[in-house]
Formats: sequence, structure tokens, C-alpha cells
Amino acid sequence: KLVVCYANSASNNNIYGKVGTVSGTSITYSTDYIASVSSNGTQLFDRACSMACGNGKVVVIMADRNGGTDFTARAGTIDPTANSGAGSITWGTAVTIASGQSDMSSSICYDSDKDRFVCVYANNGTSNLAKSCILSVSGNTITKSDANNTASGTDYANHITVIYVKEKQAYYLAFTNGTGEDPTQCHTGGGPPRGVVG
Repeated sequence: KLVVCYANSASNNNIYGKVGTVSGTSITYSTDYIASVSSNGTQLFDRACSMACGNGKVVVIMADRNGGTDFTARAGTIDPTANSGAGSITWGTAVTIASGQSDMSSSICYDSDKDRFVCVYANNGTSNLAKSCILSVSGNTITKSDANNTASGTDYANHITVIYVKEKQAYYLAFTNGTGEDPTQCHTGGGPPRGVVG
């Protein structure tokens, strides 16, 4: 099985999740399971969102650029056998990560050694600095800890990527040293790529 999350204008820019079943070189997807907080058509979850899976769970980071819910995280339980094997996602309650609606970027990874998710994010609410937090999931409930820990020093952060490398038991963070969330203007603010090991 695999899980995809997406947003588009046809779905009012809300975040949806689907379970995919792989057979040979084809993938059959389940129905959509809405993850964003509401179906308000004015919300803009079309950038700066990220997701990761681990231990039967999926956690999605949602960024509302229209000033509704800001940065939130939501956990879902994956049932791969529901709906005659098509699979399903049952979402829990969204948890606020950070406020702010511009210069948004996020990335999340799963730490299989500690069975937890680590999220790195930046927006105008963090003064464009990359912050990190630990997300632990029990059922569909997220517990947030070690929040707002600065990961980028004094550098602005955008286009964030964080991964967990099991062999090193370390987190690797990469980002561009600039602002501007529009992927067609990734050079806005200037500055070269940066990297951090944690």
C-alpha cells in the first residue's frame, strides 16, 4: 500500500488523502478522505504542505495561506483492508503547529527508531526561521513536544526538506536561504542552499 495527499482547485484547495494498492505496474486508489479542517472554499492548502507515513499512521502538515488555520498537523490511521481491500484513512483532530500565513514551507519525516514524526517548518510567524517539533501519535491523536526549536540558526528558510537516516540515527535538514513560497519564484530573497544535521 501507499498513501498520497494532494490539493487542487477542483477540491476547493482542501487536503485529501488516498490509499493506493499496487499491482504490477498499476496503482488503484481508494476514495478521497478529506484531511483539512473544513470544506471552506476560501482556504488555500495548495503550497507548503507535507506528509509522512510510519507504523500504520500518516501525518500531514497543512498550511492555510488564506489566514484560516495557519500551520496544522493531523494524524490518520491507515486501514489497508477496509472497503474490500481498497483501504481507508481515519483522521484525528488537527493540532496547531504555528501561526502565520506567508512565506510558508514545511517538511516531515518518520523516525522508525523512536516511532515519532519530526516536522520542520517556517513562515512569517517564525520570522522565516526553520523551527522543529516532535509529533507523537497514539491512535489518531497527536502530542506535540520540543516545539519551536530553531533549526536554521539565523538563516531564513524556504523549500525545506528533512529526512531521517536510520543508519546514522540522525536527521538531515536542507533548505534554501531565502523567502517566498511561490515555486516559480524560488530565488526570491536570494541566498544559497543550507544543510543541518541534528
